[in-house]
Amino acid sequence: MKISLIKTASVIALISFAAYWVLIPLLTLPHVPYKKKLAENFKLPVKALVFNWRFFARPSIFNQRMYLVSRTTNTSGPDTVELIEPIVLEKQNKAPFNQHANILDHFIHYYAADVHRSAIKQRSKLESIYPSEEDSFYNRQIPALIAADKNAKPALKALDRYCRSVLQKKYPDNNAIEYKYIITALLTPSFGDPSRQEAKKETVVYDPGFRKY
Repeated sequence: MKISLIKTASVIALISFAAYWVLIPLLTLPHVPYKKKLAENFKLPVKALVFNWRFFARPSIFNQRMYLVSRTTNTSGPDTVELIEPIVLEKQNKAPFNQHANILDHFIHYYAADVHRSAIKQRSKLESIYPSEEDSFYNRQIPALIAADKNAKPALKALDRYCRSVLQKKYPDNNAIEYKYIITALLTPSFGDPSRQEAKKETVVYDPGFRKY
């Protein structure tokens, strides 16, 4: 009798386990046509299995970029250089002897991410106080708020020093320079995000305006 109960319990457990892993993909796959019909016909399993495909996928990530914009009295317009891509290419071309580029890559990404996190935090604060403003309003306020954020100050100083070193090499004999560095983010949505199908948009997260070299 006891053996029979154990066998019955084992069979029920095995069937339940198999059904669970069959239903999970069917009910959590992102944006498939039959998902809505399944949800209507299997209301109880849908409520019980409140999973989202993004639980199994990597999270959304931001691909940060950093632009150095400079202008002098001798040029007709600003000169813009993207700073991260050349370092990534140097890492690839000089591997495995790429320690300098590897350190520089980590350095810029680490501090750019700090500034980005501060921008997100400051924007959230602004939106809670001024919920109906346009993006241009928030973008004008954010650089000053980031500059006042003690957690972001080391990143701002480090990135500014790096930009000044790049300018020194670029314009060794010209001190009449104005410059700024702009940090942008390109969102790469997770697999289950509905916006994944939309065009990816590069957004400015930090633009403090021009300053004297």
